[in-house]
Amino acid sequence: MRALIKALPLLAAAALCCAQVQGAQLKSARSFANTDKTRVVFDLSGKISWKGTTLKDGRFELKLNDLDNARKAPAVPSPGKSSCLKSVKAKASGKQAVYTFDSSRCGAPHAFLLSPRDGNPDWRLVADFAHSGVSEAGKADSGKTVRRADAPAGSPDDSQTLKDLEQRLFLQYSTPGSDGLRSMTPAQATAYDKAVRQLRADFAREQDETPSDAAGKNDQETVHDTAAPPKAVEVAAVARPFVIAIDPGHGGKDPGAISRRGVREKNVALAISKSLVQYINSDPRLRAVLTRSSDRFVSLDARSAIARRHKADLLISVHCNSTPGSTTARGLSVLLLSSNRAQRENGKILRDGGSGSLIGGAGRVIKESGSSGNHYLEATVLDMSSQNTRAEGYDLASAIIRSVGRFTRVYKSRPIYASLAVLKAPDIPSLLIETGFLSNRSEEVQLNQPNYQKQMAYRIFKGIQDYYEQNPLKNLQSRRESAQRSAQSGQYETVKVKKGEYLSLIAARHGTTVAELKRLNGLKSDTVVPGQKLKVPK
Repeated sequence: MRALIKALPLLAAAALCCAQVQGAQLKSARSFANTDKTRVVFDLSGKISWKGTTLKDGRFELKLNDLDNARKAPAVPSPGKSSCLKSVKAKASGKQAVYTFDSSRCGAPHAFLLSPRDGNPDWRLVADFAHSGVSEAGKADSGKTVRRADAPAGSPDDSQTLKDLEQRLFLQYSTPGSDGLRSMTPAQATAYDKAVRQLRADFAREQDETPSDAAGKNDQETVHDTAAPPKAVEVAAVARPFVIAIDPGHGGKDPGAISRRGVREKNVALAISKSLVQYINSDPRLRAVLTRSSDRFVSLDARSAIARRHKADLLISVHCNSTPGSTTARGLSVLLLSSNRAQRENGKILRDGGSGSLIGGAGRVIKESGSSGNHYLEATVLDMSSQNTRAEGYDLASAIIRSVGRFTRVYKSRPIYASLAVLKAPDIPSLLIETGFLSNRSEEVQLNQPNYQKQMAYRIFKGIQDYYEQNPLKNLQSRRESAQRSAQSGQYETVKVKKGEYLSLIAARHGTTVAELKRLNGLKSDTVVPGQKLKVPK
């Protein structure tokens, strides 16, 4: 017993030693900048102690303690040209990582530690650098150790009220007289009034952005980290799977849109497309192929040709949106080929004699009927194929929008018709998905996050799955063929135009096209009148 009692202090010391050894891991460092500030975020596996100090030369030093991997601490990536930071240097000693920011062009730094929240298991140490320059008061306070911010005169911080800050401004812009009373010249009064207005605006913004330690609700992160979706596991496909061609937009010499921080559309599109292929291949009924699997340029004509070569039943082109005049637009949208562009492309195929190479039944119907060279029949079959693929694409696009809308913002709640060369194949239902706006500050960050890219791919896949579970694959694969066979049979019936009806409505009701109705009835225009008799395909 005595031996055990003597050993207790040693056991306690050993336990304390072991507890101290288990520190946190610095998992990653990231940064970005907007018009107001530059933000640097350190992702941590656990809570750490830290200290921020503004050095005499204007640099800011951030010390991260209790790290198990301090010597492997990651470098801070460049936040882009719009940042006020010149450089960030890192060094390590023992379990401490020290980051030194050349912030001589920035305003006062503002650092804080965030606890895990909103499904994110990591702790985050955040350092903000205002794009406001360095004030004289800021220089005077150099060397002061800070926990939140080292604020210059007139800048809001967590230790002062708005009244205190306004008083500091008054002292800064006024001059004491011989009687001890302070007064302002007209020029000082004008400058003071402008500074007060700016102070109040900055203070209100800081109050909105500053995290509340008590409530833990006001997270300063502009964009929250996205949770990873379920992992895709590839399975063997059925004997005749439904083939989906995935087309990552742009590539190679064509970067597509480029965000303010240098995020390139071609890279985002490729990352999302690769994840989408993995998810599609996890369903045995489906199989995916890529039009490009690396950073290379593929012409628009070649993309449709690649899909046709793989006998694709569907083509999905993945892109990012961008609006140079606005940063507020955000969200996903899905585009389909417009009717006018479809008619122009169909006419080009007929003129070039390429109708026999079409897939999805159109080429076979033309070939087996022996009607190759029969302009009217070829046009009818081609128009019917194009109309059905566009109808199928619209329904599928709607399902994808609903699925993605349960995960993130949607820009347009319905598919958009547009004249796009990549969607021109009349025999393949084709969609172009704009996954978000690189011109939007928040979505620019999201679209560059690997987990957000995977979630986007997963939600697109779920939309495809949801639609095809409502529409069995064998029915979809035969729908265009049956419509084309009925069109080439030459059988028709007569209907009478009712009041309020028009040619496109009649065409849609009877599963045909306006061009075919005009051909059958020798019409020179789209105008019809009540009581008029028309031939329509059976």
